[in-house]
Amino acid sequence: MARKVLPGETRGHRNHPQLERFKGQHDRIGAVDEHLLAIFEEVKERGFVFSREKIGSEIAEERIIVTDGQPATEMSHLKEKPRKREVGQYEKIAEEEAPRSNPVF
Repeated sequence: MARKVLPGETRGHRNHPQLERFKGQHDRIGAVDEHLLAIFEEVKERGFVFSREKIGSEIAEERIIVTDGQPATEMSHLKEKPRKREVGQYEKIAEEEAPRSNPVF
């Protein structure tokens, strides 16, 4: 989705908060591709299916700056759905304070 939204190829999700971090990059698409490639590798390790064909091959040269508290804030947000819906899954991540950051950050 982000690969189409950022260059203006679609109208949906243009103001999604997660896209803000990519909008400020010189190489927006490269940053998205690098982000997605890291997710793709993680997904493969976990045995899930994720289509590699939807990811380009650009790699961003610059890192995206995140605040010190951002990973912990995002982890807290990510815990909410399983806490309410999938207690077993929540118990696996309940003690984690912050996720390992994607290499683009």
